[in-house]
Amino acid sequence: MEGLPTFGQGSLRGLARLRDARRHRESSWDRTGGNKDFRPVGRGETATLADIKGAGAITHIWMTISCPDPLHLRKLILRMYWDGETNPSVETPIGDFFGLGHALYKNFATPMLAMSPQDGHGLNCFFPMPFADGARITVENQCDTDIGALYYYVDYEEYRRLEDGLGRFHAWWNRQRPTDGIAEAGLSNFEYQIG
Repeated sequence: MEGLPTFGQGSLRGLARLRDARRHRESSWDRTGGNKDFRPVGRGETATLADIKGAGAITHIWMTISCPDPLHLRKLILRMYWDGETNPSVETPIGDFFGLGHALYKNFATPMLAMSPQDGHGLNCFFPMPFADGARITVENQCDTDIGALYYYVDYEEYRRLEDGLGRFHAWWNRQRPTDGIAEAGLSNFEYQIG
């Protein structure tokens, strides 16, 4: 379990590379042994989805959400903390993190993000997210209602140590309302000058 395959060599080049790693999954499985494989999250509550110790890398995150608030994709705040940090490296609404702007579900597929199946609400993220000394993922419910059901998987690999030279995944969402904008005097749709 020496470390990650070399990043930056293309998405398929590392497939043949042998790695000494253990694969794990944190999920919303029913801790009572039943078939209630989701987590409700009350209004104003923060749920911890994963609290991983040691070195590793998150390889896949999948979620689907049942919430009556029509703006829940914007009001559920996803946070990720690497290596014991107190301020999150990721702080963004769930919808925006998974590529769904404006709190609307739309089907799409890219190498790193996907929303599927057709007319479904399965959110997928495949960004590699390495960490040397732990990872924690939380969701805060800022909706006007409780989340009826949050289903999720956080798939990751565990390593003895993280190889040198790997950065950490960061994502931060910000909105300014109203925006300051720029002066439009002298500008047209055909040329744009910022001074």
